[in-house]
Amino acid sequence: MEKTHDQDVLVQVKHVQELSINGVEPPPRYIRKEKDNIDAPINTTSIPIIDLHLLSSSSSQEKEKELEKFKSALTSWGLFQAIGHDIPSTLLDELQRTAKEFFDLPMEEKHKYSTNFNGKQELLQGYGNDLIVSDDQVIDWSDRLYLLVKPLDQRNYKLWPQHPTGFRYLSPMSTASTYCIILFINCG
Repeated sequence: MEKTHDQDVLVQVKHVQELSINGVEPPPRYIRKEKDNIDAPINTTSIPIIDLHLLSSSSSQEKEKELEKFKSALTSWGLFQAIGHDIPSTLLDELQRTAKEFFDLPMEEKHKYSTNFNGKQELLQGYGNDLIVSDDQVIDWSDRLYLLVKPLDQRNYKLWPQHPTGFRYLSPMSTASTYCIILFINCG
């Protein structure tokens, strides 16, 4: 009964936590084929660290050096760890604690914010799995809480958890801080 997204019928998907609690073997959709394995050696170096303060440095030499590290991190890794961002560590700690509390909630509570309706994945936002766009797509063995925060009119507050308390307050605060960092990087 699985159909592709292209055929306007989305695939029924159970949450990973439900499958693992019930002792179910991972369905084929979660298992990469031998031919899909990457033979490239695993990079054991650490994730690049970018100091955002140096990107605004008055020293053009420091700024240029950090900008080159930044470009290299994006092209070789696709990500980086930001330091010198001025986001209070208390906000980051509280956001991490709140996210952990959400994922520790009973399944019944998390289902209130599910991307799945009537057994089919119908929404991009909410609690669920990868968006499945083809029958042969291999998906990650993980559950996610994906919420749009920009633009504001795209936020679906029905899918923003009411528990743990503080979630609705913390997420926009951290988003605003991150958005300021993005503007800072783009404007240099």
